Order: sequence, then C-alpha cells, then structure tokens
Amino acid sequence: MNILILKARTFIYSTVLSPGTIAASLASLDYLGNNCEILEELWGNIRLLKTGLTDLGYKLVPSQSAIIPIMIGNERDPMELSTGLLEDILKENHNEIAALIIEPLVLVEPERCSLVNMKM
Repeated sequence: MNILILKARTFIYSTVLSPGTIAASLASLDYLGNNCEILEELWGNIRLLKTGLTDLGYKLVPSQSAIIPIMIGNERDPMELSTGLLEDILKENHNEIAALIIEPLVLVEPERCSLVNMKM
C-alpha cells in the first residue's frame, strides 16, 4: 500500500476531494480554533524536538513549520535516519515522535533530510 501512496500519480496529485473529506477538514479546523491548547502543545513538542536534535549536534535549517529540515552532509544517506541512530533517539516509550519525510513529498537533496513531529 505504501508504494501506491508514494508513487501513484493519481493518488498523490488528485485535486478532487470528496464531500466527506472536506466536511472532516472543516470540522477539524473548527475544533482546533476552539481548542488552542492542542496547537500550543504541538508547537511545544516541535520546539522540544528541535532542541533535542540541536543538542545531539544536528544542524537544522531554520523553519516556521512542523517540518524540520536537517543538514546531514553528503556522507550520509537520508534513509539511514529512519532506520539508524535517530530511530532509537526519536522514540519515547515506543511511541514514534517523528517521521522521516521522503520523495516525492519533499525535494530530494543529498545533504539534507526532513522530519515531521508526530506527537500531539
């Protein structure tokens, strides 16, 4: 299934949203607008993840987003980060707190990768 999600052009670039998807999206935005503490907690977790990565010696690209670009240098493969050292570091009580974002969702650059905060 993941291969279809990542590679099927009709799935990735579909511009037609179902009425149910639109209704759920609007309800989510309404809920977040009435429960600001959820967004505050999310941004707190993003800051915590960025601080932890910086403390571990990773160089972050400045961003005002939940997506955290990390400079890794040409000597490392971005996919190593999903199965190597960061896999152990980025787990808290066996719950994933970050995920690697891969092609085609982000531009592939050999010297950088991107993580997204998964913990709410």
